[in-house]
Amino acid sequence: DGGPLPIGWKVPEVGPAFEGKPFAIKDPDTGTLGVMFTRRWITEGKIANTLENIYGKRPDLGKFVIRGRVIDPLAIIDALVFIPKRAKLFLSFFQQVDFLTRAGAGSWSKAVDALLAGQPIEAVKAVAKYPVTFAKVLQANFRPTARLKLSQQMDSTEPIVQGRPGINLKGISEAGLSTRDVTIFPADMDKLVREVANETGILAKGRRLVGALGDLESAMRRGLFDGVYPAAIITDIQNNIASMVARQHPTLNDAQINSMIAREANILFSTVPPSQSVIQNRLLRETLRRLFFSIGESEGLLRQATNAFHGPNKRFWAKHWIGVYFFLIATMTIMSYAF
Repeated sequence: DGGPLPIGWKVPEVGPAFEGKPFAIKDPDTGTLGVMFTRRWITEGKIANTLENIYGKRPDLGKFVIRGRVIDPLAIIDALVFIPKRAKLFLSFFQQVDFLTRAGAGSWSKAVDALLAGQPIEAVKAVAKYPVTFAKVLQANFRPTARLKLSQQMDSTEPIVQGRPGINLKGISEAGLSTRDVTIFPADMDKLVREVANETGILAKGRRLVGALGDLESAMRRGLFDGVYPAAIITDIQNNIASMVARQHPTLNDAQINSMIAREANILFSTVPPSQSVIQNRLLRETLRRLFFSIGESEGLLRQATNAFHGPNKRFWAKHWIGVYFFLIATMTIMSYAF
């Protein structure tokens, strides 16, 4: 009903749903015009920060005019930051190798988990599944039909863990699973490039070449973020993560297990969404996005290391690091014999 804000509370800057819509008023006594807002909603500061990280507007540095062109300085900064990131990924497969390595480590982690549970045959099966995972990830990188099937899988209610019908990809997805690192590129990356090209006049000078390179780069980016990422994450959940978490927490219900699987998978593949990130200050988060290639990578690796020493899933992460060691040793051994 109005009044001053309580200490520690604020109106989240996420649009009219919380900030209200402005409307004009006129003072009946003085005739002075003014602006008021429809009902605005307040939350505790911590919740407001999380909402702003998820839905908030990007920083506004204003605009200026040069030779009749309206220039958005933040768009220029973003172009200088994010376009080189695109160039780094263009015709490069280091991210694909990274995710195949994580998937391989996941197979060996499951093998360690099975051995500790007294199931040696299950351990062998876990390692034997890795070549199939390898093929699925590469297929998703190059085939649009494979990527379509992956997106459809996210709605699957087929049980992943025997005897636990509620543990499925749909439930895990709804519990907060993220299959994309949102800190590498902005969601409207292609729009950003077009805006900068139009503002600087680059597009007019080499439209065909720029268009062809842009189409090729976009195709490679789709293969990576819509193919490799979800393929590696989904197969690791199905083959390794889900059963490991369920075995470690037999007393938790299916919804709780789904939530744990989602959070650990996000950390494992560095796809931590803003709602689960430890970086909740929006200005700091937006600044770090422009300073680092991926703050998701940095946060994910740090949490992978520290979670092995504390938290409800420290045994999961201890097995993960043992699995990483065994996978790297096995890979180096195979390479030494091959070459």
